[in-house]
Amino acid sequence: MSHRNLFQSALIAGTSMLVGFLMGVVSAQSACFFMMGSVAAHSIASVEINRLAATMREQ
Repeated sequence: MSHRNLFQSALIAGTSMLVGFLMGVVSAQSACFFMMGSVAAHSIASVEINRLAATMREQ
């Protein structure tokens, strides 16, 4: 009986560790995607600002 409880608690601990690891991986990926999106938005915005400044200088 004690061996079964030990196995059950080890299984629960391993499952919770696995779930925590997967959540950490998912949150790290979403943070990476967020950083990539913000960098892309920043570069697009800088290109648009440069184009706007060039058109303002031409006028």
